[in-house]
Amino acid sequence: MKIAFLADPLDTQYAGIHVFCKELLHAIDSLSLEHEIFVFRAKEKNEFKQLKEVVFPIKKGLLIHHRARLFTNFPKYIKKNNFDVVVELAHFGPFGLPESIAQATFIHDLTPLTHREYHGLASQKLHKLLLPRIFNKSNLVLCNSKMTKQDVVELYPQTKDKIEVVPLGISDFYSPKFDAQAIKDLKISKPFLLHVGTLEPRKNIPFLIQAFEKIRNNNQENDIQLVLTGKVGWDFDEITEYVGKSKFQEDIILTDYVPKNLLPVLYSHAECLVMPSHYEGFGLPVLEAMSCGCPCLLSGQGALKEVAEEAAIYFNNQKVDSLAEQLVKLLSSQDNLLHWKEKALIQSKKYSWANTAKAIIHSLEKLVISS
Repeated sequence: MKIAFLADPLDTQYAGIHVFCKELLHAIDSLSLEHEIFVFRAKEKNEFKQLKEVVFPIKKGLLIHHRARLFTNFPKYIKKNNFDVVVELAHFGPFGLPESIAQATFIHDLTPLTHREYHGLASQKLHKLLLPRIFNKSNLVLCNSKMTKQDVVELYPQTKDKIEVVPLGISDFYSPKFDAQAIKDLKISKPFLLHVGTLEPRKNIPFLIQAFEKIRNNNQENDIQLVLTGKVGWDFDEITEYVGKSKFQEDIILTDYVPKNLLPVLYSHAECLVMPSHYEGFGLPVLEAMSCGCPCLLSGQGALKEVAEEAAIYFNNQKVDSLAEQLVKLLSSQDNLLHWKEKALIQSKKYSWANTAKAIIHSLEKLVISS
């Protein structure tokens, strides 16, 4: 079987979908397979042992070239080289292929349609315009969670009989790691709460800042810091304003994007990971944190409860007191912290990228046989 993975996020993104693409393809690269597998990307890296890279550079001077390639270069190459199946790993595509080539698309969430207030107008319009065509042409729709599947089927009922759920994974790289100097270099000097993810409205960061301020105001013994790790995203001005107005702004640390090797260190040193998100299609930082033994406090929105199950503490992300009370309770007891660390480590063992890779390859094999 000849498989093409469209994987632009390897080179064009840094957040969750980038991690998904990279970890999945390396897991597939580690499998013993007889299939011929190609990875289509924007930059030449030669990072795989078995998978073959096909590079279509993005011309920076052309404003829409990133998307235009999906309608021109990619389908032309794929049709010419007789692929059996093409997989788009990040929503948009594949496009322009004959029905003789099986097509699959991986959906991470539909928040530009289900939670439009947390996305820019361009993203909303692009999803609304292209997704109907993508779902009609796709022979297989893969989703990262039951929640994402539910959203897809509700908005696009035609997908009901061709949709499968394949949970994401976690690698052995994420395990307890301690490095006091690395923490010091990030200007972290106290026990700290951690948030990992793009700084954008959907993540509900102002709510987290308010809860942090509340426990600092009401409990003088909680002399802690709040660490926000991740690149700034769409419409982050409100977050900047909240940080700037906080009387504890010196203890709110924005690290920006950090190298991958520092993430296990942050998770391992943190008192807990806090995710007050309005919605998550999956929530990779939860698995990363749990694999490092980091307790998790989650809003439970979207697929978060599906991923963490009973191994996390949940709060109402509309009520600041709800999060503040859970934080005070957790931080006030070392026994409580240890209890949730152990539950987190156990829960993380249910997931692996190897299982994700095997499940996707199996689904593609079934698809090609039935086509």
